[in-house]
Amino acid sequence: MRANRENEVISTSARSASPFPQHGFRVAASDGERHRLLKEQSAAPTLARKLGDTVHVSGLAIRLARQGGAGERLPEWLLKVAIERGAKHYQQDFDPSLPPDNPAIPSEEIGVALCLGQMPDEPWLIRAAAQLLSSHRVRE
Repeated sequence: MRANRENEVISTSARSASPFPQHGFRVAASDGERHRLLKEQSAAPTLARKLGDTVHVSGLAIRLARQGGAGERLPEWLLKVAIERGAKHYQQDFDPSLPPDNPAIPSEEIGVALCLGQMPDEPWLIRAAAQLLSSHRVRE
């Protein structure tokens, strides 16, 4: 079944044991569900909200959640991939059920996605993105 682009929305209701429990990502199935998910999202502590900005639902985040297989656990997966690709200062153990890295996704996109306004308001996400994007692997 293919989702209609107009019904795609990122929600903030996670159902996993992620370190980002309030920041799951899910595609809405109907207009009613989309309204409910957007209402939930408005209360989530995101980077955009912290900066006094509007929370934007990024097409990049939607694509990476699908392409990487992370779905609802996108923030956790992005951090895991950034660490594996060079952000070693933030090394930690991750749930083994997280999908593996997808080498087809450029490191630049991983770094940018970690800095999206819809991501959790967690400083280590931006720090990991900075370390990843400044690594020799990205500059080559």
